[in-house]
Amino acid sequence: MLQSGVAFIISNIQVKNYEPVELIDDHVFRKARGSEVDTIREKLKDITIYAPFINEELIYDTVILEEKYKKHTKYHRNLLPEEERKYWVIAYNGNNQCMSNLEDSVSLLENSFDIGFHLLYNEPNQEGDTVGMMSSEGWVAKYRYTERNNANAIEVGIDEIKRIQNITAVP
Repeated sequence: MLQSGVAFIISNIQVKNYEPVELIDDHVFRKARGSEVDTIREKLKDITIYAPFINEELIYDTVILEEKYKKHTKYHRNLLPEEERKYWVIAYNGNNQCMSNLEDSVSLLENSFDIGFHLLYNEPNQEGDTVGMMSSEGWVAKYRYTERNNANAIEVGIDEIKRIQNITAVP
């Protein structure tokens, strides 16, 4: 039986003036927590096996610094302190039947973002696993595009995130 889940925000965003926000009942936009971050990293690193051009450090862990020379530009990734890393989720209890409405609402924001996949927390199955995964279509392509893009996170204000509360229609 599904107890809870988190929908990982695949887009590289940084939230200004961050605070957790309940978007609709039982659906909270927040930073991912310890074991959630570990599982997200694991899932993302699984896809890098097939994409050698992707860096070892994930974009959510780094900031990109630019060095300009006369004829070229060089990019470096610097590791961010743990508290500044950019793993954002929408956490929910019970099922996620309202998630498509939330995704539609997010697409109306000035700085929209994409949900990549869901981590589903259940009672242990026969193998003892408690975490499952469900992904939205095309999330790997979105991640690879985001990863290859030599750009820092898009800044999104917490007030913009709060606007989702006003534009989400719940069935």
